[in-house]
Amino acid sequence: KQVRDGAPGMTVIRGEMEKKRGHLPVRELLLRAAPAVQAAKPIFMMSPLSVAQFLAPPHGLRPGLSFDLLVIDEASQVEPVDALGAIARCRQVVVVGDDRQMPPTRFFQRMTEEEGDTPPEDAPDAVAARDVESILGLCNARGVPRAMLRWHYRSRHESLIATSNQEFYENRLLVLPSPRPRSALLGLSLLRVEGAWETGEGTNRAEAAAVAEAVMRHAKETPGDTLGVAAFSIKQRDAIMDAIEAARRADPSADAFFADHADEPFFVKNLENVQGDERDAMMISVGYGRDKDGRLAMRFGPLSAEGGERRLNVLITRAKKRCIVFSGIGADDIDLARASGRGVAALKTFLAFAAGPAAAPRGGGDGAGGALTDAIAAAVTAAGREAVPHVGLAGLFLDVAARGENGYDLGIEADAGDWAALRCARDRERGRPGALEMMGWKLARAWSLAWYARPEAEAAKVMTALGATPAPAAPASTPATPPPEPGLAAPYREAAPALPRGALDALPAAALASAIGEIVAVEAPLTADSLAERLRLLAGREALTTKEKDAIRQALPTAKAQHGVTEAAGVFATASTKVVPRDRRAAAAHLRRAAAVPPAEIAACAQALLAARPGLTEAELAAGVLAVLGLDAGASVAVSARLAALVGAGTVRLGAP
Repeated sequence: KQVRDGAPGMTVIRGEMEKKRGHLPVRELLLRAAPAVQAAKPIFMMSPLSVAQFLAPPHGLRPGLSFDLLVIDEASQVEPVDALGAIARCRQVVVVGDDRQMPPTRFFQRMTEEEGDTPPEDAPDAVAARDVESILGLCNARGVPRAMLRWHYRSRHESLIATSNQEFYENRLLVLPSPRPRSALLGLSLLRVEGAWETGEGTNRAEAAAVAEAVMRHAKETPGDTLGVAAFSIKQRDAIMDAIEAARRADPSADAFFADHADEPFFVKNLENVQGDERDAMMISVGYGRDKDGRLAMRFGPLSAEGGERRLNVLITRAKKRCIVFSGIGADDIDLARASGRGVAALKTFLAFAAGPAAAPRGGGDGAGGALTDAIAAAVTAAGREAVPHVGLAGLFLDVAARGENGYDLGIEADAGDWAALRCARDRERGRPGALEMMGWKLARAWSLAWYARPEAEAAKVMTALGATPAPAAPASTPATPPPEPGLAAPYREAAPALPRGALDALPAAALASAIGEIVAVEAPLTADSLAERLRLLAGREALTTKEKDAIRQALPTAKAQHGVTEAAGVFATASTKVVPRDRRAAAAHLRRAAAVPPAEIAACAQALLAARPGLTEAELAAGVLAVLGLDAGASVAVSARLAALVGAGTVRLGAP
């Protein structure tokens, strides 16, 4: 069957076995590849059987089509014998799959395979295609280059993927945290059902009735969400279907729901058939439990067999918004000494997590702490919210989040840690914020340099974002704490060139350039703001006008050319400038602000302090720098942030002799 798509020259052939849409990464790959393919070259979507039926091989009497790119989706379900025919017709192959999910079924192969087929004895280390279960396993065995897609987008709550990420993916997935705690309407939950396992029939009818009741309630209360039901066994699946049919006959008012959602219709399946499906809500019936005599047999069907953990991984990762687990047993009822198989152990972990507290895991990991984080947390606390650092589950964390009554009201990202570790600017600036906003987060960005230069203003932004009124700024005061080591800092020298009082734009450019050269020669290293403030004080001006600022900028080239002034990263100096700590206690007020201290001077002061006292911690070092330089108390946050950046860059080494 051929269907002409809207794109010119693109033909889609759907084979008999292709009944569902491809996954998002595969669709994106095809859409990106389409513009690069000439219009005359078609794009096919086919099952392995359709490839063999409709596409002649590219050799022999009747040459067939040769494709530039082959994409094999759900590769863990495709046997090598089915894939090799398509591979022979292409030049490049992209294999997309998950070897932690279910392998292809072996039922018919076990009936037809021959005992005499063995690999050649002269190649004992070679891996034959028949020795591996899927084309994905064959590619891995042959050492084909591979990459892991780490971003996990499906789950709208981290609890839906937590067990799989821990048990099967070594916590390598980047899991998006949710701003809302898990509940019956969001995330993973466990519903204990008092029922009995009927040994002869292999069903738990009380549990099936509870699932049917929940399905009808979903159809009436949340009909806009798609729904799927999965059972651990075929007999339990049939029992659930019978219970749902009986409930629908008794109350036909919800029949419209079962006819809606043509793209993702309602289903009831056993775990062997649920791979590839995803729904907004999933209901899982464990079924296994104690019999009428109270005995619990440690037999869990497919989970007890080899590869049972892969079946469980498929089953528990189908939900987008919420997953309700119906079970008559809990994690404490499963005795691993009597049960075999990694799948049973994973089930025990899953049930324990589903029954755990709704707020866990919510934050406070190993990455919590740091001067900038502490400053942000103080602003959040001042706004009347609880500040929680390092919020997330795995791979992706928010530096600080403000917790309110119904979850987190604001998430704050700092330009360090996990954010800085992302290699791609698109992931940092668009992918990560967009994904978090999709989860429902309200976000704010914290730039470390902004907190360094204007800590009060940045804290006010955080408080405003939380709906609180920032407190008025306290008057600046000079710290009374003496330097911890005498002689570390020389008194700050202030320049006093002869400059007429009046408008700076009225001065000749040469005179203004000469004054700039004299100021820089005395006070270097000097920031641009400090230079402008020094000129304002010398001219006796209340504030500099736009014309005066322009006059200063126009005089700078002359000062550089005739008076040896240099500029780097907004800091002025001369060839003879030496960066040393300077005590600002007796200097002008504007010099005691954090923004007036060049970063190189903070580094020099920190290194001098560490040379005198090698055992200082980062917090003690920040307090010492503040005291040695004679800065205002309000500069402590900015100094701590600057030191954190210097320590992170390796410029300042704590504990070094």
